[in-house]
Amino acid sequence: MKESSNNIRSALLVLFVLLTTTVMVRGSNNMLQTTIPLYAAYDFYLSKVEIGVLSAILGLATFITTGLVNSRLESHVRRYVFIIASILYASVFVFYFFSSFLYLWIITAASGAILGMIFPNLITAAGLFPDRKIRERSLSLYASSLSLSLIIGPLFEYYILLHFTLRDTFLFFLPFGIVAALLSFHIKFPEDEKPQNKTKFEIRHGFKVATYLNLSYNIPFILITVFAGIYVHSQLGAPLADVTLYYTVFFVTSFISRILLSLSGRRRLIRPVMLTMTLTVTGMFLMYLSSTPEIFAISMAVLGIPHGLSYPLSLIYLSRSYESNERSAANSYFFSLMTIIMVAGPILGGYSTNEIGWRLTFLLIVPIVSILMVMVFLLIRKDRDQ
Repeated sequence: MKESSNNIRSALLVLFVLLTTTVMVRGSNNMLQTTIPLYAAYDFYLSKVEIGVLSAILGLATFITTGLVNSRLESHVRRYVFIIASILYASVFVFYFFSSFLYLWIITAASGAILGMIFPNLITAAGLFPDRKIRERSLSLYASSLSLSLIIGPLFEYYILLHFTLRDTFLFFLPFGIVAALLSFHIKFPEDEKPQNKTKFEIRHGFKVATYLNLSYNIPFILITVFAGIYVHSQLGAPLADVTLYYTVFFVTSFISRILLSLSGRRRLIRPVMLTMTLTVTGMFLMYLSSTPEIFAISMAVLGIPHGLSYPLSLIYLSRSYESNERSAANSYFFSLMTIIMVAGPILGGYSTNEIGWRLTFLLIVPIVSILMVMVFLLIRKDRDQ
C-alpha cells in the first residue's frame, strides 16, 4: 500500500512538472507566434507576403531540428539537448526586445530551431505512462494544459498592451522562459533503445489518421495565428490590445473542449473526430462572413472547439499505434509534418490575402478541410478498432 501511494505521488509530481513546463513554453511561444506578425507589421512595416515568409522561417527552422535532429538522437543525448534548448529559449525574449530589422529574421530562425528541440520531447514525456488509460488521460491533460496556457498568454498580453508597446511585451514574457528552463532538468525521458532493437520508422494506420486530422486544423490555424490579428485590427477596426481578447475567446472554447475530452475516456473516436472537422468548416465559413468584430469573435469561438479536440485526438491515435520506445520517433515525424504547414501556410496565406483578399482566403479553406474530412472518415471506417 505504501509503495502504491509513493508511486501515485511520484506520478503526480512528474505530471505537475510536465504540465507546468508546458504552460510556460506554450503560453510564451503562442505570444511569439501571434505577436511577431503584429510586431513585424506595425514596428518594421513588413508587407503581408514578407510577414508570411518570416513566419515560414520560424516553421522551417522548427521542422529541421524536429525531423532531422531530434528524431535521430539517442534518448540520453536528446535530454541534454532539450535542457540546453530550454535555457536558450529564455534568452530569445531579450533578443526580440533589442531587435532590429535584420536581427528580427535571425532571432525568428533561432527561435524555431530551439522550439523544435522542446515540443516533441514534451509530447513524448506525456505518453510515458505504461497503463493505457492513464497514458491517454495524461495526453489529454497535456493537451488541456496547452489550451490553458493559450488563455493565460493572451490575457496577460492584453493587460500589457493597455500600458506598454509591442516591443515591451517580450520582456514581460521572459519569466515564462526562465521557469521552463529551470523545470527542464526534471522532465522525464524514455530509456535508450538497444541498437539491435532499432527498426525503420513505420507509417501505420493511426499515424495517417492523426496526420490528416491535425492537418485539417493546422491549415486554418496557421492563418488565424499569423494573419487574424492583422485582419481584425486593420479591416474591422479593433484596437490592438483587443486583438489578444479575440484569441482569448478562441482558446477558452479550446480549453473547455479539451477538458471534456480528457474526462470522457472514449475508446471509439469517430464521433469527436467528425465533430472536430465539421466545426472547422463551419468556423471558417463564419470567418468569411465576418464584417464586424462581433461576428469575427463568434467565428473564433467556434474554431476554438476543433482546436481543442484535434490535437489530443491525434496524440491518442499515435499512442495507440506505437509502443513506448517508438513514440519519440513517431512524435518527431508527426510534429515535423505539421511544421511543413508552418512553412508553406504563412507564405501561401500572405500571397493569397494579397491577391484575392482576406475573406476569399478564409473561404478557400472550407473545401480543403472537407476533402480531408472524407479521407479521415474512410480511414477510420477501414479499421473500426482504432
